Amino acid sequence: MKKSRTLSTTPQIVRLFRVDGKNKNKAQERELEEECPRAQPRERERERSRQRHSLPTVSEMNGLHALNSPLTKSRDVSPSPGLLAPIPNGVRRISGDVSSSPTRQSMTGPVPLPSPNMLSPSSPAGEKESPGWSSAIGHATTAGKSGRVIEKLMAENDKLKRELELQVLRVQELERNAQTYHPQIEALLEKVDSLSHASTMDSSLISRRDRRIEELKTDNASLKEDREIMQRKMRDIERQRDEAVDQSKREVLSLVESTKHATVHAEILETSHRQLSAEYRARREKWNHDLANLHEERERDAKRIARLDVVCDQMRQEAERTRRLQADLVAKWEGHELALRATEREADAESDRFRQKTHEMNQVVDQMRWLMGMHKVQEKKKADPPDSPRDSTQ
Repeated sequence: MKKSRTLSTTPQIVRLFRVDGKNKNKAQERELEEECPRAQPRERERERSRQRHSLPTVSEMNGLHALNSPLTKSRDVSPSPGLLAPIPNGVRRISGDVSSSPTRQSMTGPVPLPSPNMLSPSSPAGEKESPGWSSAIGHATTAGKSGRVIEKLMAENDKLKRELELQVLRVQELERNAQTYHPQIEALLEKVDSLSHASTMDSSLISRRDRRIEELKTDNASLKEDREIMQRKMRDIERQRDEAVDQSKREVLSLVESTKHATVHAEILETSHRQLSAEYRARREKWNHDLANLHEERERDAKRIARLDVVCDQMRQEAERTRRLQADLVAKWEGHELALRATEREADAESDRFRQKTHEMNQVVDQMRWLMGMHKVQEKKKADPPDSPRDSTQ
């Protein structure tokens, strides 16, 4: 009973799989039409013809075809009514009856399958039946152990063939899906190439920017060091100034009683102030004259700009010709840039020399101040009377 039920239901499973496969193909075609709603009929026909003339699949090159695939003629695997009818006792089925015996497809041709009703479901287990005919074993009884083994092997063989058909159909479906995904993969590869090119360009720009940042960092560090040095120098100068102020206060307290020296000193300061005021007055007149000249130049520049606005329209027409000179200008620009770098190096050297000279001048000025102070002290000692008790107390 169990064997007959299994054999009678397997064709229904195959039929269901065929319907599902057709539905899947229709669904995929519907999805393709939805993805390309604006495609023209000519382009669709071209795509279908390309798919028809595509390269053979792996199963075709191996020589294995699905029994129910479009490459071969479809066969009806549903059981015929004659095969399901019970066989009476003492009667055997005719082996030459093609309509009553099912066949199975093979590489060499159709092979008849064993009848699923060789054992009558209504007959008892212990009753003997007439032997049937099979192309594989000939006349053999199906009631014995060998018949059951043969039926089991044939059923397993059919099951394996159906599984093979399913696997072949799946392989064909996967190949069709791969063909549909091929243009998308090509587009993605092109996109990956463009992105890789963009990434290389970005990496070069980033490396160039990083180098520039490192240069700016080094410049900033050098500027910070220079600023710290200048701040230290400024603190030293302020300290020296405070010391000088304190010293001057002490000197003022010591020089209060010497009115003559103070008067002379005041006269000297007055004359120096007059000289400085005259010098500042001359500078102010010069600056006023320069400002007047600058105002005149600005007015002339405004008029010139008005004329240049008119000329600018004409120069736009000459832009095409100036583009041809771009290569020469670039070469000249590189030469000027090299000259500018050389000038900058010379300017740096000159600034270093100037800084050294300034330092030397500051040292000379300090020495001169010290000498002038010593000279004034000596003159004061010469001008003052000999040491008195009052001076000794001071």
